[in-house]
Amino acid sequence: MSEYLENVRQNEGSLDYQTTIGTATDNKFLPYLDTEDNWTIGYGHKMSENEIAELVTPYESSFTESQYGTIASGSPGWSFEEGESTLNVDYNEKLTQTGHYFGSNHPSSVMHAVTETGYNMGAKGLYDKFPGFRENIIAGDYSKAAENLIWKDPSNQGYITNESGEEVYDPSLTSKWYDQVGHDRATGIYNQLIEGSESVNESNLTNKIFDQVRHIDETNLDTHKIVGNTEF
Repeated sequence: MSEYLENVRQNEGSLDYQTTIGTATDNKFLPYLDTEDNWTIGYGHKMSENEIAELVTPYESSFTESQYGTIASGSPGWSFEEGESTLNVDYNEKLTQTGHYFGSNHPSSVMHAVTETGYNMGAKGLYDKFPGFRENIIAGDYSKAAENLIWKDPSNQGYITNESGEEVYDPSLTSKWYDQVGHDRATGIYNQLIEGSESVNESNLTNKIFDQVRHIDETNLDTHKIVGNTEF
């Protein structure tokens, strides 16, 4: 799992990157407001109300406004060790949630691709908000799932016919998700899904839709304990 965990670590803000923007300094991570105005710390950890009350609220007078946003610069923050430990906990919880919502009979690259896709919104948020992607994954059609993530209309994969009758690529046809996460992260997740598709084809496995995924007993899933999960 180390390869996939490293992807999240880098994509959620590597230590070098956070040092550059000021959210990691003096051997500690500082709370900051993310692009959705959620207080965040470490490697994309959405802070709980208790964490905000402890690490943000008492230090409102010492907030710093930078070109990257608001940072609670006076906060004691977290040590780098705390940030690393929480990343492991958060990721493993989200991987477990992915199995509950999308089934766990998928190749490892697919499991981790889905986990990273829903890292911030939680597996339930991903399940609810991306129905096409959800159906593709559950059905085992990983290549179609990858295409649905990248393009608004997977049938043309970003190409249109211009007035001269030529097929040209139109970057405006990429999906909102692609635009939000950026090319590098989107491509990495896309490639993991394609890798899963190829591994299934090579081994001639039959993918099955799990009926139990459609009848999840949510009383057994305490999503409020999933750090960083957003309810929809």
